[in-house]
Amino acid sequence: MTHFDRTVSFAYVDLTLPANKRPQLVKKMLSGVFKMFDLGAAKPISPITCFSISNFEEECHCLKTGRSIQKIVIETERNALVKVSPRKKAGTLCSPEASYLIVGRTGSLGRNITSRLAEKGAQRIIVISRTGSKYQRVGMPVWELSATERQSSYTGVIRKR
Repeated sequence: MTHFDRTVSFAYVDLTLPANKRPQLVKKMLSGVFKMFDLGAAKPISPITCFSISNFEEECHCLKTGRSIQKIVIETERNALVKVSPRKKAGTLCSPEASYLIVGRTGSLGRNITSRLAEKGAQRIIVISRTGSKYQRVGMPVWELSATERQSSYTGVIRKR
């Protein structure tokens, strides 16, 4: 990372939108940049390194370590083989061994939360509300979630006077 000890910033600017919306402004800006190169006020980075897209992973590793600060061109050949990592299977967010407690929210929001927990792998969902399993509609979504075995509890809360 010694190349960056001089507190120099490198930035990327996508000129696609400005070129489409205000082409004359982009033309003027680029003319100024090329004039700086013509006058010697700016110099291109050298050397230019070309590599095959087949070696993309290794070249990116070289750049990441900071051993190289140069202009790089990635060449794509018709029969180039590119390493691709298989997409990782989306894991379950919820542990099937854990119990998930929902307090209240036995209406549509609670049913949606319960459904989402089950989709993400929850096997034991406990819903506590003032009405308990008084309303059949509350308990239905848990049983409809999957053909796999699920445990659910609906508990009523009674206020002592």
